[in-house]
Amino acid sequence: MKSFSGNPLNRSINLLVDRSLRNDKRKNIFVILTITFTVCLMTSLALYSFGKSHELKTWLQGRYQAAVIQTDMNTILQLKSDNNIESVGTEVDIYSLRVDDYTLNIKYRDEDDTYLRSVNLTGRLPEKENEVAVSAAYLEHIGAVVEVGQKISLPLEDGKEKTYTICGVINDDSSLRMYEILVSEMYLNSYYLEQIPYTAVIRIASSEHFKLAEVKEIIYSCLLEYGILEKDIAFSSSYFNSIDNSSQDMAVTVSVGLLIVLACGLVIYSIFYISVVGKIKEYGRLRIIGMTKKQIQKLVKKESGRLSRIAITTGIFFGGLIGYLLVPKGWYWPNSLKCAVITIFFTEIAVGLSVGKPAKMAAGVAPIEAIRVTATIDMTNVKGRKRSSHKISPFTLAGINFYRNRKKAVLTLLSLGFTGVMLMSAATYLNSVDEENVARKAFGDKEFSIALSPNMMGNENSYPNNFQTLQKNNPFSEEVLNKLSENNKVTKIHALKGTVANVFLPNDSNIDTDPYYQIAGLSKENVNSFQNHLLSGTMDYDTLVSEQGILVDDSAGMLKQFDHYDVKVGDIIQIETDKGEKLAFTVSGTLNMQESGYSGIYFYISEELLSEINGSITNFNYEVSVRTEIADLEATEELIINLFKDNQDIKIESFLDAINFVEKHLGAYKKPLYGLVVFIGIFGVINFINNLMTNFITRQREYGVLKSIGLSRKQLLQMLWMESLYYILGTLLITLSIGSVAGYALCKQFDNIGLFGSLHYRFPIMQVTIFTIILLGIWLVYSVVVSHFCKKISLVASIKSFE
Repeated sequence: MKSFSGNPLNRSINLLVDRSLRNDKRKNIFVILTITFTVCLMTSLALYSFGKSHELKTWLQGRYQAAVIQTDMNTILQLKSDNNIESVGTEVDIYSLRVDDYTLNIKYRDEDDTYLRSVNLTGRLPEKENEVAVSAAYLEHIGAVVEVGQKISLPLEDGKEKTYTICGVINDDSSLRMYEILVSEMYLNSYYLEQIPYTAVIRIASSEHFKLAEVKEIIYSCLLEYGILEKDIAFSSSYFNSIDNSSQDMAVTVSVGLLIVLACGLVIYSIFYISVVGKIKEYGRLRIIGMTKKQIQKLVKKESGRLSRIAITTGIFFGGLIGYLLVPKGWYWPNSLKCAVITIFFTEIAVGLSVGKPAKMAAGVAPIEAIRVTATIDMTNVKGRKRSSHKISPFTLAGINFYRNRKKAVLTLLSLGFTGVMLMSAATYLNSVDEENVARKAFGDKEFSIALSPNMMGNENSYPNNFQTLQKNNPFSEEVLNKLSENNKVTKIHALKGTVANVFLPNDSNIDTDPYYQIAGLSKENVNSFQNHLLSGTMDYDTLVSEQGILVDDSAGMLKQFDHYDVKVGDIIQIETDKGEKLAFTVSGTLNMQESGYSGIYFYISEELLSEINGSITNFNYEVSVRTEIADLEATEELIINLFKDNQDIKIESFLDAINFVEKHLGAYKKPLYGLVVFIGIFGVINFINNLMTNFITRQREYGVLKSIGLSRKQLLQMLWMESLYYILGTLLITLSIGSVAGYALCKQFDNIGLFGSLHYRFPIMQVTIFTIILLGIWLVYSVVVSHFCKKISLVASIKSFE
């Protein structure tokens, strides 16, 4: 018997490949679609990640890196002439104005500032005194049309309404109901009679060539030359965090890409495995006429190679197109070519590994065995089965068919089950995140915070003077507090006491700064309830009174960083009274009050000693916490706003805004997670459909034999429906068992981390229901298709098929 050898070998194998590709169009379509989808998905994902990174890099090249607080125009002009500084922008926070249920932040920005802060402005900045640029979210909130050129009435003239022309619209989205209004330089100069408190934002020249730590060092050394203190320098968290996060995003992209390759490889393996099983007779005949095992492997691999080349080329094209459409500003040819090469490399490896095992299986077919074995039996597990004593029915036949090719069934169940487990893990985690709990962690144990906040509008006095003046005529009187507490919507109110005074730290470490701080006064009940916040020292009310003790909270490290003070028990801290005297207080303990109503305050004394610091004040209430039911949030907010609507020195914060803010930002996490599940699910569905259709096509002869011995068309359909239903039931079993365990474990792990507060396990009923409906939908479509084909194929045609 002559074997294939010499130059004719390649031609013969190529002819066989051509014939196989022509005769196996359905399998080819599935393989090409799978690889094309994989390559397209990987390419678009990589280009999206690289594009975002390039877009961010381009954006950061114009982004400010640090801000100089409370400076003057002379210093700004000096900074602009410094060759080490690329650009300097100026901004002034003029004042804030509360109107009904929202707040207007009145600001001035120049063009450099809007560029350095990446303010998305339609139109232009104000030039005339009666021109303003307004927030798009503000216009939407008041029900106005979002467009440039219209007139708007604003209370910017000492609280009096005046008509302004909108020359620009700031494209923003505020979930906290705080809206920005930009005014002109003419308005700014008319508002401030004395020195204007500018904030200068800067960007270092050629900073893209330096590391983050080097950029910070350059900023420090550059600004210190102009007498700018370290405490007056604020680094841009968005700039430095964005660079750090971009590397993390790239790592996530690589991980997701590997998951996609794994899912693709599983589907390709399954498709070629099923194809090889269906072509046992053909490979056996090739062995009979002299084809070696090595040549058969080469035949299968060449077949996959041709298909992968077509699919990879198509996938790269469409992936590149999608990547460009997703991030047009991030398109960069070197990155695109790099993505294409990497995608091709990993895809070829995945295809090679996936086809390797089926190719060996094909080569391992013995000629005589190939003649004997039917197309539906697992070649690696040809075993005799005990004769069943059970009654044969379409349902038992379905079970036998499902069981006898276990490897094929397991592969399909694994790909679909992997999707289900991923879905359950992601959905369980996201369902278990309690938006209210996350908001509560940031907002505190209250629903509303009503605080004294001098708006400084038309007032050139310092903040401490304005605050003390406000406290002397304190709007939080007993009468007002009684009105709040008597309302049936309010369940509890709590008034925080304190004052503002100059505080001098040991060794005068903060003597060169504005030394005023908020000082909280604690009652005896407060001291007893806050014992769990004590970090070191003691916390005893009587000691605080008798020994003039003071408690310090520097858990965030702000005093250490900006005032160079490392707090220790026993330190002496001096507080200046309203008479100019300095009272010495001894540090009796350190605290961490971050999760209390006093978050953000550094110094705490007994409320009895507040009058020692400021004897002219009789009512030291500076903030009122209001508790209400979640269902009564809107009604209680209306009550509070009406109560303080005529007082612009009151700042009102709502837990409702905190919840809206959390929900908005959680949505950014949900989309990519569910997107990943959908992508992996597509591979599982492709494999499922391929398995069902290949089974139906390759088993035509078997169906014909069953019909010839009395199986009706209705019974055949029942058998096929039941077989496919087994896959769905198996997938749901994997999803509900392994997926539930994985989801619960994920929740416990992230609950310990505390990224989104405390997690409360919730079964994702909606997501699992949708997943089940999709699987049942595929089953129903398959049933309709099978019914259609069964009607068209005759008994003789079925028996003669695949001969």
